[in-house]
Amino acid sequence: MIKVDIVNEVSRVADITKVKAEVAVDAVFDAMRLSMQRGELGDALATLDAAIAIADANVVTTGSIAGRLARVTLLQELDAADSVTRALDELDGTAPGVHTLGAVRHAARGWTHLRGGDGDRARVAFLEARAGAEGLLLSRIACGRIEIVAWARAGDRDAASEAAEWLLEGARDQCPAAEALATWARVQAGHEASNPSTVAELATRAGDRAILWRALALAARIADDRDDSLAAEAERAEAAAMIAGLAASILDDELRDRFLATPDVADVLAETGSGT
Repeated sequence: MIKVDIVNEVSRVADITKVKAEVAVDAVFDAMRLSMQRGELGDALATLDAAIAIADANVVTTGSIAGRLARVTLLQELDAADSVTRALDELDGTAPGVHTLGAVRHAARGWTHLRGGDGDRARVAFLEARAGAEGLLLSRIACGRIEIVAWARAGDRDAASEAAEWLLEGARDQCPAAEALATWARVQAGHEASNPSTVAELATRAGDRAILWRALALAARIADDRDDSLAAEAERAEAAAMIAGLAASILDDELRDRFLATPDVADVLAETGSGT
């Protein structure tokens, strides 16, 4: 994985060409995705900041916008709504970018509206995001993930499941991580057979720990419903351990506390008696 200090050194080279800057930005995005998969949320934020710095310094506009939107998606995982709102306001003042990125902006706005208690505005924004993402796989994946997590955290499992169904319409068999998250939302809402092992298998194949801990927590809840306390305890303990690893990677105290205080995370920790 590219080290942040090396990337920062590259960004300080005054005569870097735009082509080299674009290559550097792409490389850092790859490093960010790897960090996300490994559950290294702090490293993912740091590498994104490096990518944005390179893009800004060398006027790689698409890279600047893409980096900020990727950061928005990551900050949603940490429940940092105020930071996301500031980032979106900043983006609104930049060049509009390409059409695919506009859809992700709408989805992110939808989450901030929902987080602020305005479900009606959220629904409008999510519909605009879906319209903009039609026929664009990566945009659909990003918008779907934002909307599913938004509704799930708001406690509306049916809305999360419906968003998952939309995501699967265009991303099934295309992206294991997207399919795992969507399947998790469908199973949670009771709209698919209660088989969390499918979700865990997909998340494991994708290497996405942010989805895997959710799959484990879901498996624990289903085990509870079967009165299988031993299985529930084991699944929940594994989920809690994975959450602890994610939290440990977040060096910013405020962001780490926000992540640990999100309802789904806090529920798992409370049920296992885990401290922070």
